[in-house]
Amino acid sequence: YGRTNGTVRVYYSYGNHFIHDPEYFHSLDDRFGVLAYQNVDLWKGASGTIGFDFNRYSGEISVSGGAEHHEGSMATISRKSITEYSPYLTLAQQFFGGRLTLNAGLRMANSDMFATQWIPQFGIIGHPGSGWTLKASVAKGYRNPSFRELYLYMPANPDLEPESMVNYEVTIGKSFSRWLSVDVTGYFSQGSNLIQTAPNPETGQPLNQNTGSFINKGVEVSASSSPLDNLSLRASYSYLHTTLTSLTGAPKHQYFLGVNWQALPKFRVDAELQGISGLYVHETMPHESYALLNLKLSYDILRWMQLFVDLDNLTNTRYTIVYGYQMPGITAMGGFRLHF
Repeated sequence: YGRTNGTVRVYYSYGNHFIHDPEYFHSLDDRFGVLAYQNVDLWKGASGTIGFDFNRYSGEISVSGGAEHHEGSMATISRKSITEYSPYLTLAQQFFGGRLTLNAGLRMANSDMFATQWIPQFGIIGHPGSGWTLKASVAKGYRNPSFRELYLYMPANPDLEPESMVNYEVTIGKSFSRWLSVDVTGYFSQGSNLIQTAPNPETGQPLNQNTGSFINKGVEVSASSSPLDNLSLRASYSYLHTTLTSLTGAPKHQYFLGVNWQALPKFRVDAELQGISGLYVHETMPHESYALLNLKLSYDILRWMQLFVDLDNLTNTRYTIVYGYQMPGITAMGGFRLHF
């Protein structure tokens, strides 16, 4: 429609699960959602977006381990539901022919379980010279407890409060040529009510809890290169320091190396090496350190069909991300994709 465009997406999913593992298990779940937004070119160099998100989750576990639901059971739950909706607005304005851009946004997060939260964000992007990019942003983060954290299984805790965080970030980037582009990002995050699974102070059993305030800070360096028209290289390294001694899913050191090679007009090779060091998993385990080598091969046999093979963890590395669940070794998967 000329200066404006938008999208409305409605989705619904339903599950009715019967499992014999080895006892009888039965659960029902459904999810309904709406995503709607409208983009508008307001005036020269200015644009805005107004949107609305709606989600409703519902589910129950009527039988687990062959036993039907009863009051106080931690393996089954009665029908529960969570409804969330949030209107939002973003604005962006360019100055000096696009050399400077200011952007801001505001979201109102609503829930039938928690108080309304106002989520602001502000950013600035500058291009001070040839190939140079400067970025800075400050934003509030917010997350309601998930359905699993509130209701499912032993660690569940229906009294959880939402997590919140304020994040400050600065990036300096320089593109020297097709041979090399480099970005350096520093960030500082301060938050409260982080949700983690920890021993219940009263019983010693695992319990999802709001563990208080925290500070995360770190730096990330990334580089990319395209020395040939059919070859691109990527590399990155990140360092994280946190005041939390038991923060899961957040390694202290992380690096990544990637190669994308169009070997033939119809044949492509993608390889990547990911390294992790200082990953906390559980208080009874030493911090995890490991490296993973993955390879993907793809071939366009027809204009509308592609065959592919994914080979993950080629070094057969043994490692754990979630306590009690060792990750698989070498994994292979093949298939095809259709393009219309």
